[in-house]
Amino acid sequence: MSDASIEDPDTRRAVRRLRASLWGWRILWIGYVGGVCPQPVLGHADHPTASRLLAVAFLAVPAIVAAWPLERRRIGIDVMRRILGTYRWQRLPVARRTAPTGHVSYDVPDPERPDRTVAVVVRGPLARRRWARLAADGAVDRALLAGDPRFAAVLALPGPRALALVRPRHGFQLADGVQPKTVGEAAWRKARAARISG
Repeated sequence: MSDASIEDPDTRRAVRRLRASLWGWRILWIGYVGGVCPQPVLGHADHPTASRLLAVAFLAVPAIVAAWPLERRRIGIDVMRRILGTYRWQRLPVARRTAPTGHVSYDVPDPERPDRTVAVVVRGPLARRRWARLAADGAVDRALLAGDPRFAAVLALPGPRALALVRPRHGFQLADGVQPKTVGEAAWRKARAARISG
């Protein structure tokens, strides 16, 4: 395997599928903003201006609220691309753990101390639900991981498919640019290269 997962054609295809789904959601958003929001203004010229503007504002709220998750998804895909451009895939055992609060995390081996694990959580509500369903079906016993789970990583099923950005449940609470004492120099440099170290 090469040093970067993104050089694998299957990985590039999986990232393209993520980008295509993001564009699909964007097109729906643009259709809503362009097609539904102006309707009270264009279609009801006989109503008073104040009521038309109030209707536009009422219809615009869902569009504004939906814009933030789309932007977060775009940022998440960009982070995944950086990770996949720096790290290579590793086959790892993954254990699912459910907290008393109902939050699901996955235990993956620490890259520098294989006898210890790092609890990571899947980012994004859609990916989180998908991975919870896959874990319930027993599909995540052995998964692919690219990245450093102490900072951020990409978790996937073999193929790779079902790519998901994961972050540690309890991240390092240090100032940006400060190397944690439990992270080796080589791992720190690689995390800095992928821009996932904080």
